[in-house]
Amino acid sequence: MTHTRMRTLGATLVAAMATSTVLGTGLTLDTARAAEAAPTERQTTQAAQTTEATEATGTTRTADARRDDGPTRAERILGVARAQADDVYRYGAAGPDAFDCSGFTQFVFRNAVGEALPHSSAAQVDRTQRVTPAEARPGDLVFFYDGGGVYHVGIYAGDGYMWNAANSEADVERTKIWTDQRFFGRVR
Repeated sequence: MTHTRMRTLGATLVAAMATSTVLGTGLTLDTARAAEAAPTERQTTQAAQTTEATEATGTTRTADARRDDGPTRAERILGVARAQADDVYRYGAAGPDAFDCSGFTQFVFRNAVGEALPHSSAAQVDRTQRVTPAEARPGDLVFFYDGGGVYHVGIYAGDGYMWNAANSEADVERTKIWTDQRFFGRVR
């Protein structure tokens, strides 16, 4: 439940309690549930504005009532990744000021989009759907492998670059993807 939704619910409950006091009726759990189920003012406004006229062109366009005008998923992921730039590499660390590779991706996804990834690059593979390099989008994970399996993970930034915590000689940074022994995964 969002902070705004909680405030709206709180205000509705306060109003219901005030009405209950004035009218001498009891506030019931059903009243509280009904208040919680009621659409928020923003939801009602969005639903009412699904079709808007564009005066300049004389055309009408339909807007998605569920459209989110905030940053995209990829922008949130890359924004949190970028905010960790220059944080130190430490094996086994998962933030907020030091990371290993999977601790970095775990921290970024938890803080950017609320996804709980495991703290292991090999285990993170299981939380993704594999995509081809042509299908890879910023915010996808990049996994590196050798004969022993997956050994590293980073966050694809687009154009052959990624954000990662590679080793103690290179703290969290945006780097060029350095090998063809890699594949991409989209967190599901």
